[in-house]
Amino acid sequence: MSYIKEIHKYEGFKLLSLDLRGNSLMGKSNLYYSFVDENDKQDIIYTTVIIGANGTGKSNLFRIIIELLKELNDLSRGKSRSYNVDGNFNLKFSVNGDIFEYANIVSEGESNENNNEPEKGNPAFLLRNGEKIDFELAQFPIAIVANSIMLTDKFPFFRKEKDENGEQVEAFPRYKYLGVRNIPQSASTRAYVRRTVEFIVEQFEKKDSNKSGFISALKRATDFLELDNSIDIYYYTSNNAKFFRGDLTPEGLDAYFEPIREKYPKPEDNPPFKLNQYLKIKEDRKLLQSICDFCNKLVNEDKLEKLPYKYSSIRKITYNLIEPS
Repeated sequence: MSYIKEIHKYEGFKLLSLDLRGNSLMGKSNLYYSFVDENDKQDIIYTTVIIGANGTGKSNLFRIIIELLKELNDLSRGKSRSYNVDGNFNLKFSVNGDIFEYANIVSEGESNENNNEPEKGNPAFLLRNGEKIDFELAQFPIAIVANSIMLTDKFPFFRKEKDENGEQVEAFPRYKYLGVRNIPQSASTRAYVRRTVEFIVEQFEKKDSNKSGFISALKRATDFLELDNSIDIYYYTSNNAKFFRGDLTPEGLDAYFEPIREKYPKPEDNPPFKLNQYLKIKEDRKLLQSICDFCNKLVNEDKLEKLPYKYSSIRKITYNLIEPS
């Protein structure tokens, strides 16, 4: 690379390029994005416009860039990597004339198709003008602002964390999200998906005549849209080691959630959604026992489907609404 030629070419901060290989958010494809014009004369504020049809991955691209910058920020502070971006990557940007590359692609053009878990052989590193440097020497833009008018944007939220004195501080102070999803649990797309699933479940809890009419309407909808005669609800498990061993109990749930409750004692601490949900049903021991029985049944009857990712412990549950098995 022509680092000598590029040094001092860019003033302030500029995002130069992103090389992605095997990233699950981008369909495991090998992708390269260049964000600058080679003929840029540096005479006006630089703006990169990304244009694409709906569903082509623009929001995921922004999310990956922010996650990588946050991860580099963590490493520069002596923290561990979050691994929120899988596969292999090379994020290249310029700060006040120096060109930085945060990457885990060992050399340009090298194939990593059998090594898409960075920690298994491609540890992340940082270059400045082509020379490897320590993470604490990384430089960043003064501020990263994410703004969107869409509820479907993929910009991440970062919860506050405790500093050395036990005080709650911003996990990534340079990053500000100013979109319409300004509160993670209020208007997120997941909330709408969750409500849709709850509505469907409510229909299935009605009398047989209403249930059959609802299923018939679903079939007509899929026929009209020229879709397969199938509507599946997927649930992806988390914390398999705690919840899906086949021996879950209400006491085990208490032991899991109590440390989380102690970490977020006040509502203004923005506790995780799962904690709020658990506290609502904590005193209903009959409901907790039924939840435990259901989770144990999924394990004992081998209802959990493995995902095609080598190092993933997540399992998938599939339910076909139109033709339940």
